[in-house]
Amino acid sequence: MKKTTIELELITPAYLGNATSAPEIRLPSIKGLLRFWYRAIDPDYRKHEATIFGSASDKRVSPIVLRFRKKYPQFRKCHLLISPSNERTESCIQGIKDVDEFRKRYQGLSYLAFPMGLKDGIRNALSANQRFTIDCIDLRDNLPARSIRRYAMAWWAFVIIGGVGSRSRRGFGSLSVASIHSGEKPFVLLRQYPNITKLKNWWNLFERGMNLINKWFKTNHKNDHFHIGSGTRFLLFGSNNSSGNGFHTWFDALNSFGTKFMQFRKNLSEEAKMALGLPITGQKQENIAKGSGRGASPLMARVVRIGNRFFVLVTITKSPVCPKNTSLIKGTKGSPLKEPDYRILDTIWMEWKDNAIHSLEVK
Repeated sequence: MKKTTIELELITPAYLGNATSAPEIRLPSIKGLLRFWYRAIDPDYRKHEATIFGSASDKRVSPIVLRFRKKYPQFRKCHLLISPSNERTESCIQGIKDVDEFRKRYQGLSYLAFPMGLKDGIRNALSANQRFTIDCIDLRDNLPARSIRRYAMAWWAFVIIGGVGSRSRRGFGSLSVASIHSGEKPFVLLRQYPNITKLKNWWNLFERGMNLINKWFKTNHKNDHFHIGSGTRFLLFGSNNSSGNGFHTWFDALNSFGTKFMQFRKNLSEEAKMALGLPITGQKQENIAKGSGRGASPLMARVVRIGNRFFVLVTITKSPVCPKNTSLIKGTKGSPLKEPDYRILDTIWMEWKDNAIHSLEVK
């Protein structure tokens, strides 16, 4: 594989940090996300993953090395509400004086970001509207064409559907491709995104990407891990139902989705809420997955920038919140709970798709 250079831009603040939670982008984290999204698109990832990403158990080293174009890139950091005494930290949203004003004006965004220092302490993020460049280098220069195809589509899924850091399933850490230089044919799909300024063109390219995943990898995943295979649904929302208009800012886009999600979720049963991710907080004892405490939501939202407008892409998967036979309990030593009620995902699809600009269901 010839060297591929990808310049990425943060569309929303990213809660991606080091061991002390200080904002930082680390290349091992990017590699881990690429591996995650490769597993999400290829049902046969167990057969091919080690060829691309390496394997500790087989003592196989990945042939592809990631390197920052700048050896020590400097990233701006922000806090969602305040500008701490550290002068190098900025406010993510200008014009907000205090927490009460923020929650009044951006109730939905506050709902999505509730763990990130809105009440106590300071959790800084990587600021939006900044770029970083990564070189992907095949040290052996002999990666098979099929492996390059798998690697390129892992990048596509990561950048177009996914995100980076904590709360990336709720819109933070959304990315866009600012530029890409690659001589490899499978990257041609990703190379088209920097030039897109029209909503219709973006959606057509998105459908093309999903069609390629279906053609190259099929969609018959086992429901034992996160995947975007058969039954996955996508919804694209703008600022005025299905009119095609976008939001002026990323925080208005996220606030709109957060308000919609909050209103939908507040009257659900306990089992339905568990189907949207664990833990469930706000109770005297949390509902958690025994052993890990957490269960990833099968519903994801990310912000998409098309031209100078912002939209929200919602992904509804058939992925389980927790692995099969995981015990769900109330609190670390609490009573057992019923299984999540995944029918709520069908309800979301049926109730939301009429107000979406575009929708797509993977067959």
